[in-house]
Amino acid sequence: MINLPDVNKVFISHSGGMDSTLVLLLAIDKYGKDNVTAVYANIGHIMSGDINATKDDAAHMVFNHMSSLIDVNSVIIEDSDFQSVDIHEADMHNMFAKIRDIILLKSNLPVETLPLFGITKKEKDIIDLQRLSVSADGVVQTIDIDAIEEEVANNPEKYSGVVNAYGLGNIRKHIPELLSTVYSKFSKEMIDEAEAGQAPIFNLNKADIIKEYVSRGWEDIMYKTISCSKPVDNLNCGICDLCNERKRSFENAGVADNTVYIG
Repeated sequence: MINLPDVNKVFISHSGGMDSTLVLLLAIDKYGKDNVTAVYANIGHIMSGDINATKDDAAHMVFNHMSSLIDVNSVIIEDSDFQSVDIHEADMHNMFAKIRDIILLKSNLPVETLPLFGITKKEKDIIDLQRLSVSADGVVQTIDIDAIEEEVANNPEKYSGVVNAYGLGNIRKHIPELLSTVYSKFSKEMIDEAEAGQAPIFNLNKADIIKEYVSRGWEDIMYKTISCSKPVDNLNCGICDLCNERKRSFENAGVADNTVYIG
């Protein structure tokens, strides 16, 4: 069951992808369009640790396309607005709060506006798997790929998010790239908010999310979402890892994939 908090106004961290778009639609359904704002916040330099990271024009285009399609209030906040955030800050909760406050300020939203996130079972699984190689303070010790691969293979239902995303045979290839210290702390902060309902789909893998779209009659919008790492003209390429994850998820959900792919 998906539960959203009982508040008056929310903003959605929205990428135009399938996960965050579902949260956006759920929020509009519960709160009404006037009380929902889609926000694209370019925090790439925070996540990557690269202070010189620049905006992603393709990501902006996807965000604008999906926000217009759904006809919801939308705001883009550039990376330059976050230059005051210390990417090496030890207190990740304070960093998270600073990002939220900047978004509220730049979006002219009331301070009581609650953020909602499209964090899914995949991200939750990754955080759980990091405990095999990350100390309590979030510092990567030794990435034991064999142990991670064995843990997932022995518990595929427990880690259905990463299994759905990558397939059991591809865990070794994909998991290491996600075991960064910043990713771990930042994502865990958002997952911790799930207790307050701010990550309402964090127990769903992408196949579950597809079924949720179908059950609510939102298939037309679902097929127009962009999962791709290199979209062109608001279309999924059909060949990148994220597109392959999308295709695999439709197959796992038993739902026809009517997405228009370039390749």
